[in-house]
Amino acid sequence: MDRKIGENIRALRKLNDLSQQKLADKLGISAQIVSNWERNCNSPSLQDTEKLAKIFSCTIDYLVNNETFYEMNCYLNQIKDKELRNYWYKELVRCKDSELKALQTLWETMKSVAVAQ
Repeated sequence: MDRKIGENIRALRKLNDLSQQKLADKLGISAQIVSNWERNCNSPSLQDTEKLAKIFSCTIDYLVNNETFYEMNCYLNQIKDKELRNYWYKELVRCKDSELKALQTLWETMKSVAVAQ
């Protein structure tokens, strides 16, 4: 299974301020199933993927294939301050893929400069 769908589900769930239980309730499934998706133990069905896309106001393709969102999510998870992390989640989810790639390049450059100092 492609690892990024679980990460994307987790990130989008948090972005929408939903607990696993609240998301499960919206989908008519158990919280354990949501947990399994997020931990990449299994994948949502096509029907559940369609429901997730509707809940998160995104396309199925974005949910399943957005590699850049997955990569940026990895960076965001390093931010300890929850309020700051949530701010960036909300801002980044609105970005086009090309903008996310540009931000990723900028971030990598900034990290390399900081390490060099």
